[in-house]
Amino acid sequence: MSMEHEAALAAARKLGKDVTPSARKTYVSLVRKRQFGAIQPSTTDRVDLGLVLPGVEAQGRLEATATVGGGRVTHRIALHSAKDVDAEVRRWLKAAYDRDV
Repeated sequence: MSMEHEAALAAARKLGKDVTPSARKTYVSLVRKRQFGAIQPSTTDRVDLGLVLPGVEAQGRLEATATVGGGRVTHRIALHSAKDVDAEVRRWLKAAYDRDV
């Protein structure tokens, strides 16, 4: 597991005790009641943090996607290092977590 992957997973776990990481073939699904995110290796130099944020406009580092973590994920943020899991990423991760009620 890369440092980016570990940092994203740690940030997700801090959202609440009800966060359950679930390993899939090519990614780790982040589940509360349903999947709200995914962590997926993309290339040798990045990990994608996928988020379920339907209706949210892509902006800045938050990009629209349909290729991360199965069909529910709508957006991704590319993580090139553990430092990329910053306040902005944690805000988007929390937004996806909060929507899954």
